[in-house]
Amino acid sequence: MELADKLRTWREKKRWSQLDVALKVGVTQGTYGTWEYNVIPKSKHFKKLAEIYEVDILELFSEDDTKKIENKYLDKESLLNKLIQSLEDANRTKDELISQLKDELNTTKNTLKNPSSLNQGTNGI
Repeated sequence: MELADKLRTWREKKRWSQLDVALKVGVTQGTYGTWEYNVIPKSKHFKKLAEIYEVDILELFSEDDTKKIENKYLDKESLLNKLIQSLEDANRTKDELISQLKDELNTTKNTLKNPSSLNQGTNGI
């Protein structure tokens, strides 16, 4: 049985409305209602749901629910890895730019130390 079905069954056994449960959990009735229609709650609500329904937290999850949760976190992990890669690429680009600027600065310093090179057009500018 999926989480949505369990939540609905447990709520009905206790003769609570969705609003009753929502108030106990600390969410809106609309939010709780989505949980009974296969939207996975945020992890911070799992413990409270287990407490109010007087079940072990592991009873909340079926194999399908576990897969949905894993996929949700795998998607986040993938996104974070892409962000890290972008930042690393940007950092490499920044380092390359700094290196090029340092080379240009050294060329300029050398040109100023040896003004005769200006007449020869060897400063690269």
